[in-house]
Amino acid sequence: MTSGRIFISYRRDDSAGFTRAIYERLVQRFSRDRIFMDVDTIEPGLPFDQVINQAVGSCDILLAMIGKHWMERPPGGTPRLENPKDFVRIEIAAALSRNIRVIPVLLDAAVMPAEDALPEPLRPLALRNAIEISNTRFESDVNRLADAISQALSEPDGMRHPKTAFTRRPLVYWLLGGAAALATIPVGFFALRIGGKSESTQSNWRFCQKCQALFFDGYSAKGVCPAGGGHSAAGFMFVLPHDVSGSGQADWRFCQKCYGMFFDGTPSKGVCSAGDSHLAAGFNFVLPHA
Repeated sequence: MTSGRIFISYRRDDSAGFTRAIYERLVQRFSRDRIFMDVDTIEPGLPFDQVINQAVGSCDILLAMIGKHWMERPPGGTPRLENPKDFVRIEIAAALSRNIRVIPVLLDAAVMPAEDALPEPLRPLALRNAIEISNTRFESDVNRLADAISQALSEPDGMRHPKTAFTRRPLVYWLLGGAAALATIPVGFFALRIGGKSESTQSNWRFCQKCQALFFDGYSAKGVCPAGGGHSAAGFMFVLPHDVSGSGQADWRFCQKCYGMFFDGTPSKGVCSAGDSHLAAGFNFVLPHA
């Protein structure tokens, strides 16, 4: 009754921040060993398509995380979903072919792709009822997703509505990719190093030698650089204070789209290299100044 497994399918460059935040909330309802999220655990030399098929085949629910760039076409190329070796395509197609429950999760105003826009193996996905998770209603939306998973797994009512409420701390850590309090993180997660003398600092902030800006280097993906492609780290690893009192300027935030740092203290959210405005997430950094 409570051994059902959950597979999370996502693209790092589309929804890494959102997906990690959702993952950390879900493991408060379900145990970590019931959730498979990353293909990074595939050992070198193993056929990734077979490993993915095996992992998907052992799950009871697949969450298809769909962000605004999920269907994006690379410059001068074909949509990634048209590639039979695309990880996301293999994951979702394997679940659909096995009649595994697939729940599309639309992130931050993303829309459900049309059936005729999907390759043939994925077209049944367009007929599945989706759940929306927004940046402004994150807590209530993730609670609704967790309830839907519990109901699909036929878990007892006590498991569907645990007495321990979700806390804000995991959201703060995982939107930015950090988890200072966690010693071990499975399936390819980055255990971010928190520098300094307390949990009020975070390392892994690096200089990008291409755009010459500061970006967060704690993910295997390198965000979106204005100079093209991902950021390229060089030089020092900066340790930045956050959510602390004293002198300094607050409202410096991580952008979960480009992985850069921007000032969030004005009504305008600037111009993001990933498109549109920056999207703040995670810690409120306090930067010392002269």
